[in-house]
Amino acid sequence: MRLLLIEDEAHSLESLELQCRSISENFEIVKTQDLDSGADLILKEEPDVILIDVEFPGGRLSFDMLNQLPKIDAQLIFTTGHDKYAFRAFRSRALDYLLKPIDLEELKSALVRAQEKIDQKRRPDPQYLQLLSTGLKSKISLPLAHGKQFISIEDIVRFEADGSYSKVFLSDSPPVLVTRRLALIEDALKLKGFLRIHRKHLVNLMMVTKYQKIDGGIVEMSDGNKLPVSRNLKGQFVSLLESLITQV
Repeated sequence: MRLLLIEDEAHSLESLELQCRSISENFEIVKTQDLDSGADLILKEEPDVILIDVEFPGGRLSFDMLNQLPKIDAQLIFTTGHDKYAFRAFRSRALDYLLKPIDLEELKSALVRAQEKIDQKRRPDPQYLQLLSTGLKSKISLPLAHGKQFISIEDIVRFEADGSYSKVFLSDSPPVLVTRRLALIEDALKLKGFLRIHRKHLVNLMMVTKYQKIDGGIVEMSDGNKLPVSRNLKGQFVSLLESLITQV
């Protein structure tokens, strides 16, 4: 589990890190004392859990920074010396609100619940798997600049974001520019055997030939291209592959 600690006081940050490491040596921990740096790390590191103080220098509150970011998939745990922000924290969909000095058992309990929620989110729903398996063989219509193109699902290797449009890469012909954003294509094809593995890449799961646990995760497609897997999407990707493909 990847943790991001954001705390402006050096001694509090060090203490929190030591407590987290005493709970599990397997945690990947990234930390910062600066709120703006914390915002950058949330987007760059894609943590599973964010442990963040509320009050920062200059009268700044972490709530304001978090509200300015795109949707955050991480589990959010506030750590603060004040109980007056509890209501606002839970309105921010916080998993927990820990008062300083932080009790080790309370921290452990919060992190256990975070792991449970992460595992639950990554676990494929049986009904979803059934719909997914039945949608693997069909044909779709893709909007082009001057019309539509009808393509069999099994001929599509992947889609790649290209500004406001997307490129579709096929197994036996050159790429085609589709006049749709990748997010819209993802919504239309999520029950057809396609999965978003990165903000730029939507792949046909049946065209994945190899997965390597390096640099956060790399997949190799049937056309030989190697694509990165985002850390926060890796769990769902691996779970789906294991559910759809026979393991030996």
